[in-house]
Parts: sequence; structure tokens; C-alpha cells
Amino acid sequence: MNLLFVAAEPTYPPNSGDRIRMYHLIKNLSFKHRISLICMVRGDEEARNMLHMGLYCKEIRCFHRPPRRYKAAVTRALDFLFGPPYYVQDFWSEEMARALKETVSKERFDLVHFDLVGVAQYVDYVGDVPKVFTAHDIFFIKTKRYLKAEQPLMEKLGTFRDCLKFYRYEPRMYKKFDHVIVTSEEDALHLRRRCPGLELSVVPNGVDTEFYRPRPDQEEDHILVYTGTMDNLANTDAMVHFVREVLPYIKERVPKVKLYVVGRDPSEPVKRLAEEDSSVAVTGEVEDVRPYIARAGVYVVPLRIGSGTRLKILEALAMEKAVVSTPVGCEGLRVRHGREVLVAEGPRKFASYVVKLMEDKDLRRRLGRNGRGLVEREYDWRICARRLERTLEEVSNRC
Repeated sequence: MNLLFVAAEPTYPPNSGDRIRMYHLIKNLSFKHRISLICMVRGDEEARNMLHMGLYCKEIRCFHRPPRRYKAAVTRALDFLFGPPYYVQDFWSEEMARALKETVSKERFDLVHFDLVGVAQYVDYVGDVPKVFTAHDIFFIKTKRYLKAEQPLMEKLGTFRDCLKFYRYEPRMYKKFDHVIVTSEEDALHLRRRCPGLELSVVPNGVDTEFYRPRPDQEEDHILVYTGTMDNLANTDAMVHFVREVLPYIKERVPKVKLYVVGRDPSEPVKRLAEEDSSVAVTGEVEDVRPYIARAGVYVVPLRIGSGTRLKILEALAMEKAVVSTPVGCEGLRVRHGREVLVAEGPRKFASYVVKLMEDKDLRRRLGRNGRGLVEREYDWRICARRLERTLEEVSNRC
């Protein structure tokens, strides 16, 4: 097939969940199909980084996300009441819309695939070419949960506004596509209720099982690890909550415990955690997260907000790590409590499971082996890419 991918984020380097998914699926599809890529970037460096995708794409076009423009008070008020979600507005580019329309008029594509809700608004610029959209998250669910997090008043007001907007925006927008892909059965169930008759399928997130391999000789019982893009509200909330509400209970049983918070762009609240508590280390961006995950006696996922599925858990399981997660943290993954992970709600229960694993090496090994087996069977990126390929071929043939 001749495919055109339209992405709201650059796909290289693959250093966040959305980018990792897009990078690996495009890479695996490129072995059998011709791929062109149009994406948004935040600057010249991100555009230069995208040259790497020339290994997998016959053409790459990057467009800069426009800066937020000043609006008069009346315009802002009307925008607040009647405009699309603020998040969506950040991805609108007249230049990219024209380029997309021009691209599909000059070349015959079997299908156009849109990644992330920010670029769904460009669906009207590709004419009658079959159109597929992948929702990495359900943003209504995501913003609704974000309301539970600590935010400045005006930010919370904006989140509330976007929550209401996304409730209507997502179903209306998704109905314009010939097919919609989500990453979990939970997200599929939500959209089936909200959008009866929507053509829908699940292509889960995955992991590179060759890259993430076990290193059992590097494990240290007393070390806890959490990885992620640390300016993300969900990750910030998870770490602040964990350090303040969960870690004290762990320290009572394991005084020498050490928590490593690993990931780029740590927010100010996350940075303060290391300043206030010597048992917390905030690394910032690292070249390779695997040495940190390898050292973990326990990999913790204390997420309370967010949606979609977490690549971080799949990476930890691929390295045979024992994982303790909240229900939100492992939502959408086919993991079972006591089989591949331990699932806990509430600070005391979460802490008790972490301590249990720190003290029981055999249980850690059993969970780790089961987790590795699960990702090899169901979540290897090559398996996910084949599922996506089948879906795209079916839509292209049908339309």
C-alpha cells in the first residue's frame, strides 16, 4: 500500500509514549509498504531529528506548531464558549492544511492515517481518500481525570473547559473517519457507547522485546524506579502523591529505600521532591532508561489520572521487572493481579505490596517471568504492526 501518515508529534527520537508508538509502527510497516509522513514539530532541532525517519519513509514534511497568538478579550470570551478545545487549537496550521490538500491531490494514496487528536481536524483536507484515525487516549476521559490533580485555578478552569469540549468534539470528529483505532478494549467500549455505529478496532501499544531484555544481575532490592516524560501532569501527580503519601510507609519497613524518577523535562514539583527528600533522585533526561530499570527491585506505577495504556509497564515487564501499579496505571493491558503485576489502591496497600516484593525475591522472579512471557506473546511491536496492517488493508479495500 501507499500510505500517508499525519502526526501531531515528531516520531523521532522515540522518547515519549506517543512518539514510541508511531515510530515503531511506521518502522515495521515500512518493510512492506510505501510511507509518506507529515508531522508537526516545535522547532528546527525537532525537524532535523526527523531526517532519521528517511530510513522508513519515502517523503517527510515537517511543519512548525504555531505559537499561541494574543486575542482580544471579546475574542477570548467567544473562544472560551464556542471554540474547539484549547489543546486542539494548538495544532492548527494553515500551511499544513494547504500542504496536506496539495499532497493528496498530486499523489494517489491507498489510505491516510492520522495519529493523535490534535491532527484529527485536518480530516477535511484529504478528499475521498480512505481515512483512519488512531486515538492514543480518549481525551474526555483524560481531562476528566486531570481535574482531580492539583493545578493552579486558571489551569484547572481551562482543563474543565476542555473536558466539556472534548465530550462533544471527539464523537463529532471521529465520525468523519472511515475507521478509528484505539489502544485498549476499555477505550473501545467508551467510544461504542458514545458513537454507536462507529467503525472501530483495537491495536494495542507494544514494546521492543529485543531492546528491552532482562538484566537480573544488575537488580538491587532497595531501589524503586519510575520512568516517563516528567512534565506530563499525570506523571507529576503520580510522583508527588507517591513521595508524599506512599514512600513514608515504605521507609518505615525499608529505611534505605531509594526512588529514581527517570525522564526528560521534570516539572518544578518533581524537582522539589529530590530537594526535600534525600531518598529521591530525579535524573532528568537520560540517554538510556534500561540501566535504571535493570537496577529496580520494584518498578512502581502509582498513576491516578490519564487514559490509554502505559508503555512504561510493557518496558518494565519486558525486562522481567516486578511491577506494582494502581488500577489506572495498568488500565487497558491484559495483566492480572498476582500473575504479571500486583495492583493496589490506596497508599498503605501500595506500600505493603512494594515492601512485600522488596523482601521476596522469588515472587519478583515469578512475576517478572510471567510479565516477559505476556509481552512476547501479545505486545511485541511486530505483532502490533501486523494488527495495524490488517486493519489498514481492510479499510483500504472496503473504501
